[in-house]
Amino acid sequence: MAHDPNALKRDGSFGFRLLALDAAAVAAAELQRHGYRLDLWDVFVADRAAATGMVDAILKAGLPPGMSWLDLGADPEGTATKNVQAFMLANGVVPFSGSMLLGRCGPARTLAIADVDGSVAASACTYLPHNATSMHAHKAWGGLVAVDPFPTRPEARRPDQRSDGEGRFRRAGGR
Repeated sequence: MAHDPNALKRDGSFGFRLLALDAAAVAAAELQRHGYRLDLWDVFVADRAAATGMVDAILKAGLPPGMSWLDLGADPEGTATKNVQAFMLANGVVPFSGSMLLGRCGPARTLAIADVDGSVAASACTYLPHNATSMHAHKAWGGLVAVDPFPTRPEARRPDQRSDGEGRFRRAGGR
């Protein structure tokens, strides 16, 4: 497994994209040898019509009360982007680089929802990971979904925000 051994120590996380299961087993063993773990995601597929119907219904419902869209700005090293990355990592999601989250490395979009005090309460990213010659070239990927389960201010959020449907709304790309 070729990798920068210092990257994981420095960044606290590392992402593998489109890793075959046998390669994932090798990577997991190597990571465990160094005291790290490998988290895997399940991937789901839907055709455009089915996905659009679900997204439309979610967007129609709107954001939960007290929530607003967080402006990430244009700086991959900016405070808002760093806050979203830290939020993802704190909620068990390995974040992409700031440049990737802001779409500077290809077609991508990251959305984040803030609570009433401006803290990140939910985030997600979507992008088109495949090149034009891939059989998957017309498929979008959505993930890195994180929803904070614990309120930082009781008056700002209910005790279990995960039931608000924010994650669904975020994955839908609503605004």
